[in-house]
Amino acid sequence: MAAQKNFAVETSYINEWAGVVGCSLSVPVHVSEQMRRQGFDLCDVHHVLSIGEVIDSDMIDHCGLWVVCGETLDGDVMETTLRVVANEYEVELINIARVRRR
Repeated sequence: MAAQKNFAVETSYINEWAGVVGCSLSVPVHVSEQMRRQGFDLCDVHHVLSIGEVIDSDMIDHCGLWVVCGETLDGDVMETTLRVVANEYEVELINIARVRRR
């Protein structure tokens, strides 16, 4: 059985980042459309980033590529994919998906 990866540092970073007043999240138009189709809004995304867990971590274009999974305000489970530039405190939402309805 493969050992489960631990992304505690990444989880702590994104949870803390989401709690910073005035944090900036870039949301491209195609992701806004995904959110609208799936019935999510930015409050749901912020909640997931505040309490969720990083379940995968990789690199893309010298930036972190993190998958964060957690519950929305309505109790649905959402998976977000983020591009993270940690040294600039910059986060871009690049994909969302509903994992499970409440």
